[in-house]
Amino acid sequence: MLAELNRRRAADPAFFFAKDRVHPDAAGHAFMARVILAGLGVPDTALTPFTAPNGPLFGAVTRRQTLLRDAWLTSTGHRRPGLPVGLPLPEAESAAEVITREIETLLAVPRP
Repeated sequence: MLAELNRRRAADPAFFFAKDRVHPDAAGHAFMARVILAGLGVPDTALTPFTAPNGPLFGAVTRRQTLLRDAWLTSTGHRRPGLPVGLPLPEAESAAEVITREIETLLAVPRP
């Protein structure tokens, strides 16, 4: 990630992945997703349309993560400020399965 940060800063010295230097923004998460998917054998040519921060795969993964995060935090009684109350866990898991199928469909797009 540091190498990518340095590469991008060569073109734009003000570029950052994490404004607070800890928590990656959408571009940072998209870069990490690309690296992970590449490590799982997904060719880079198949990643570009999906791992852009506003792309369909990134959006679906973000929706699923948010859904399950909120449900688990609510289920465990955690009072993290600023987060909405999550769905009951069984309902959230059922909704997450639908999103998982969407993700699997996106990843099944024919690759070169």
